[in-house]
Amino acid sequence: MKELLKQYLPETIINILRYFAHPGLLYERYQIFKQPKVYKRIIKKNKKQIYKVAFFVTHSSVWKYDYLYYLMQEHERFDPIVVICPIVNYGRENMLMEMERSYNLFTEKGYNVVCAYDVVSDTYMDIKAKLEPDIIFYTNPYKGLIDRKYYIDKFLDKFTCYVPYSASICSEPSQFKLGFYSLLCKFYLENTLSQQIAKKEMKNNAWNTQVVGFPALDAMFNNSIKEDTWRHNQQFKIIWAPHHSFDDECSVHFSNFLQISDSMLKIRDKYKKDIQIAFKPHPLLYIKLLNLWGEEKTDDYFQNWAKGDNSQYEDGEYVDLFKTSDAMIFDSISFIYEYLYTQKPSLFIYNNNIDEQLNDFGKAALKCHQFAVSVYDIENFILQVINQEPDPLLNRKKDFYQKNIQPSNAQTASENILMNLLSELS
Repeated sequence: MKELLKQYLPETIINILRYFAHPGLLYERYQIFKQPKVYKRIIKKNKKQIYKVAFFVTHSSVWKYDYLYYLMQEHERFDPIVVICPIVNYGRENMLMEMERSYNLFTEKGYNVVCAYDVVSDTYMDIKAKLEPDIIFYTNPYKGLIDRKYYIDKFLDKFTCYVPYSASICSEPSQFKLGFYSLLCKFYLENTLSQQIAKKEMKNNAWNTQVVGFPALDAMFNNSIKEDTWRHNQQFKIIWAPHHSFDDECSVHFSNFLQISDSMLKIRDKYKKDIQIAFKPHPLLYIKLLNLWGEEKTDDYFQNWAKGDNSQYEDGEYVDLFKTSDAMIFDSISFIYEYLYTQKPSLFIYNNNIDEQLNDFGKAALKCHQFAVSVYDIENFILQVINQEPDPLLNRKKDFYQKNIQPSNAQTASENILMNLLSELS
């Protein structure tokens, strides 16, 4: 029946029928349609001397608001708080583990932090009633990741904001077509290239977007470095950052992990006199491997990296890792853009369908990296690093940096966000 409809009905009619077949989509469309008026009411209503700002956190590893939180903490007009919203789509054990990890991280930072879920009473916090936030920053756009009580459609009366936790480089529909993006009051983007793509794809013509830069890496612009980032003494420091997208559940497929996982251990051992490798997998890789390999094999593999004589396992923030590294080997999506902040040698593990998964911004960033299609290519790259050979793409990296990364107004992305909020709400 579906195939007959597609064959004989115009696409516009099919789209209309799709909305009626899924009432949730129809209601979302209605919310998006009226959101500009809601936005104006929020602006008019929220005239305050001090704004309570809640950052809804999922994984600690996708936290990108450090400098923005610091600016708000120091500013007389803002009162920020971090709210740990448990991840509910990968089981209770994973939920509690991630919640504890995030809570410990922000406690160590000295942040004002609370958990939205109470383990003892098995209850979720009524955030509106208890915290009364004026502004909410999300750290992830996906429905079903956190409890539905905290999804954006429950906070449409608040000034909601979002900064992508990874660079907006993919061509897949969820990159900009999610209803979440069109329901935001402010969708902060890294550059005009991303905004142009958003205007073509978003359901609201991107009226709520604002170009500010990429706050995730604001810390790259200062000189502070954590001294114990690397744990060994080998001269050359290389990051290996594998992605998780090897299964059919993923809408993108960048990962080459299963093909090279054993070879990377052999390479590590072969060059142990010269290099140390930081194993920096995507946060979901461990969970995916549990389902594929089982707990024992997965834990053994991760521990092999954690306890190696010239390796370490990294599962959290990575700015200092970037700053102090000499090179990166990777197929993680966002690092196609993010590692270009360093302008250091980089090797992308390439597969044949990568180009069709990237938008124009992603393709421009990808051209700044060397490619590998075999383990032989990976070894050659490592030898380039050891022999301190010039990066053949350094000039291309510098050009991309000047056009798409370097702040144009002498302010960081976080400073731009803060100034935008004050301008919009005051």
